[in-house]
Parts: sequence; structure tokens; C-alpha cells
Amino acid sequence: MALTLGVSVASGTGTKPTITTNSTTNDKSQTLGITWNGLNGSSDIFQPGGASGSQPYQELVFLFNQPGSNITNSITGNTNTISIGSDANPPSVSMGNTNAGIQIGDGSGKLKIDFQNGLDTNRKFILDLSQVASGVAFKGNLEILAGKGNGTTEQDKNSQFEGKFGSNVVGNITLGYTGSGNATGHTNTLVFSNGLQGNISTTAGTNTITFNDGNLEGSISAITSLGNFANPVNHITFKKTASITGDISTDRGYWNINPQNNITFEANGTIGSSSKTSTITALGGNNTIIFKKNGTIYANLHSNSSISSNEEANTIKFQGTGTNTINGNILTDAGTNSITVKDGTLTIKKADTASSDIVIKGHGGLAGKNIISAKTLKITVDKIEASRDNADGGHSNYQNSITATDNANSTLTATNGIVAKNSVSSQNSNTIDIKQGTLTINAGGIEGSNGG
Repeated sequence: MALTLGVSVASGTGTKPTITTNSTTNDKSQTLGITWNGLNGSSDIFQPGGASGSQPYQELVFLFNQPGSNITNSITGNTNTISIGSDANPPSVSMGNTNAGIQIGDGSGKLKIDFQNGLDTNRKFILDLSQVASGVAFKGNLEILAGKGNGTTEQDKNSQFEGKFGSNVVGNITLGYTGSGNATGHTNTLVFSNGLQGNISTTAGTNTITFNDGNLEGSISAITSLGNFANPVNHITFKKTASITGDISTDRGYWNINPQNNITFEANGTIGSSSKTSTITALGGNNTIIFKKNGTIYANLHSNSSISSNEEANTIKFQGTGTNTINGNILTDAGTNSITVKDGTLTIKKADTASSDIVIKGHGGLAGKNIISAKTLKITVDKIEASRDNADGGHSNYQNSITATDNANSTLTATNGIVAKNSVSSQNSNTIDIKQGTLTINAGGIEGSNGG
């Protein structure tokens, strides 16, 4: 039986949010201690709080941990914690269902959904603000903690979160993990219709994140901190011309698993900005970025590893026929940076506002590759280098492979030369293949030492 709590209509054009659950009973107040108060008397955005006119809650928490089929709440200070019964079939909650936005506390508060470890059933939470057509759909921080489940049983024993936003979202989003139990089957689905001003940090879940319009004004990270039971895999799609202003990163720590950021721009896309250089870092794991049309990147690319592995990769594919640009360094300590442009032009240079030169460089103590290929290349860098920085023995195998396929207009300028060197036996190398065009090497010349 579905139960709807806190239904009422504001005096303006917006309707107060509702909370709907399939639990059969609820607390005696039938409001779970929530009064929806219009922000500054407005009916366009509401704050959850106590009695009308009281201080709004700075934290609203939903726990899927209650035995039986009840739903109850407890209030401590400015935090309202709502416990969801586990015997409902299945336990689920829907919040929002309104044309007005929600703000948690003063806008820096938190909505927290904790799916817990003790349940062995499907659990779902839906935050539906898809009807909010303008202004702010949600303001505050959103934290989703994946619960114990069964990674081999699809969704019948796992937790699910769905967030739908019809307008702007302001705040950081954390897609995390409670810390024990198998949470590999957990899924998060987020749909933004007008962008996000905040960071997306993930440590768990298969996360499908769609921007129907708008930008990500923040960073995206996929970090594995608790082993094989919670490996984050992010699938992020921008339907229209869009930008990511912050950093993109993966980090698997010391676990031999593969966190992922799979990012697709279906139209033209930009990462970073001319006034702020971002970073694209694979410290274990993979960042795969596809521009289906043309793209501009103001970022330094870096692949590395916290363990002895060469599986980490930054893979960037430009599929448009126009000009694509990378303003920044391309560096590998381990793993691969792979950059390809099938039919267009790739320009690699420092940003117009940058004060330092850039390099294409493989160095360190493991093995790594920078693979750059385009129909037409326009590269202006300080140096192209394959080397081992330290002299403590061991071997390394670093390769820079740069290829222009068939256009006479390609140019490559390395102001301080092209260098392959190592202090110990190695197979470091630079391979440059420009079918037609101009290669300019200034003061640094071409140097090979224990390499090619």
C-alpha cells in the first residue's frame, strides 16, 4: 500500500514536495517531523524543517534499516533521520513530485540516503524534481551510500537511487558506500536538464549520469577505497554542447580493480577553461572521453599507478572533422595516454594565457606510452621526452608515438628538442611519423641515450 506524507498546496504557483513510501504504517504525526516551508515566503523553493517558522533541517537522512514495515523518524538538533522498514515489498521511497525546488538548510545542508548493510532485498529511492522548469531544482549536498546486495543477482537484492532534475542543481554529489558487504550491484541514475554547479565524487556503484542540457561546473572522480565490493563505474553523457570546468580523475589506491569515468560529448565539448587549466588523471583506472563532434581541452593529462601496473589509461577520441585542441602537458609515469582524431585536426599547445611551456613526456620507473594520432597535427611544445627520472636502477620502457596520417599541413615544433634517455638499460623511444609537413627542432636537438 502506498502512503503519501506531507501533501499540501502552497499559496503561490509551486506545490510543496511530497514523500511517498510503500510502508503500511507511519509515525503518528503522518509528517515524519517535516514541515515544508517556502524559502523567504516563496512558493518556488521549499525547505524541510520542523514546525512552521522553526529552523530548517540542515541534514535530512533516510536509513533503510528499520525492521518490520514501519517508517519512523527521530530529530536531533537540526538533523531529521527517517528509518524505512525493510519488510515492505520492496522498501521504496519517492520524494519531490513537485514543480517547486528543494533547498536543504541554508543551501549547504545535506540530503543523505543510506541503503545500509543489513537488508537482503531490493531498495529504491527516487528524488523526482523533473517538473521544476526554472530556477533551482535542488540546492544542497546529496550523499548516496550504496547498501549490501548481491552483485550477481541484478537488482532483486540490490539498492537503487534515481535523481531527476528539471532545472539547476547547486551542490556536491557523493555516490559512496557504507563500508561493508557486497555493493557491486548498486546503481545510481541521475538526469540533469540544466546542469550541475558542484562536484561528483564516486566510490561505488554503476552510475549513469545524463546531462540533457547544461554543464558540469565542477569535477568528476571515481575512487576505489574499499576493495572489490565497491568499484565505481561512471557513464556520463552530455546531450548538447557542454563543458566540464573541473578535473577528471580515477584512483584505485592499492586495489587491483578498475574504476572508470566514461564520458561522452554528443555535441561539441570543452574541458577546463582558458583561465583555469584542469587535470585529467588516471592513477589506476581509466578515463575514456569521446567527443562525437569537436572538442577543446584545457588540461594536463597524466597516467600513473599506485601499484606495479600499466593498465591505467586516459583515452581521448575526437570524432569530428574540425579542429580539436589540447592545451596542456601529456605525461605518463605508467599506463597509456591515447589521443586520436580520425578525420580532423589536432592542435597541442599551451593555452594563450599559460605562462609555462608544455611537454609530451613519458618518465618514471614502470612503463608507459603516449600515443597521438590525427589526420592533421599542429603541435607546439617545449620538449618531447622518453626517460627515467631516477637513477636507482631498474628498467623502464617509455614510448612517445606521434603520427599524422595524410595531410601536408601538419607541423611539429619542439623548442628544446626530442630526447630519449635513461640512466640504466631501457627501451625508451620517440617515434614521429609525419607523412607530409614541417618538423622544427630548435636548441635542444635530437638526443638518444640508452634509448632510441
